[in-house]
Amino acid sequence: MREQVSGDDWQFVSVPQTSVAGWLGEHVDGGARIGYDPWLHTRAWVDEASAALADRGAVLVPVDTNPIDAAPPRRPRS
Repeated sequence: MREQVSGDDWQFVSVPQTSVAGWLGEHVDGGARIGYDPWLHTRAWVDEASAALADRGAVLVPVDTNPIDAAPPRRPRS
């Protein structure tokens, strides 16, 4: 990823060293609704993320279709 996007625009976070659920819980705005694809996440992850978000008054919302699937494929930079 570091070779494909600028660090000026993105924060690089190591996964699994950093829990995605924990990161969301620390960075989400209160009252936010975070969409997730229920076909890609385990029940355990949903429970962990829901608990982390609840502390901020945010919730997970399952989506019917994954918006990433609708994005056109990008060609690698030369």
